Amino acid sequence: KMVTSAIVSAFGSALGSFLSSSNTNHKPNNNNKRQSSSRINWVDVFSYAIHGGLVNAPICHYWFEWLATNGPSSNTSSVLVDQLVVQPPLLVLMFICLDVVR
Repeated sequence: KMVTSAIVSAFGSALGSFLSSSNTNHKPNNNNKRQSSSRINWVDVFSYAIHGGLVNAPICHYWFEWLATNGPSSNTSSVLVDQLVVQPPLLVLMFICLDVVR
């Protein structure tokens, strides 16, 4: 499960980096030719893979297991608890982790 999360995080980061660089690197230069090179920021890809595989995957795995057994019986209430209680600190943790890894 951790490996899958790391792969998905890295792929998402690489795809986002590729798409954003393809929009910004195709500016005309002095000869009115388009630049054809696009760059992927591999440091970001590595950072997201580390965060997704080593930090986010285990926390979310055990949190959702606990929520399924001990949390509210309603799916709507479970989503609200997850989004309002757990996700804000995980977002802060993500930014801290990405800053440390970079």
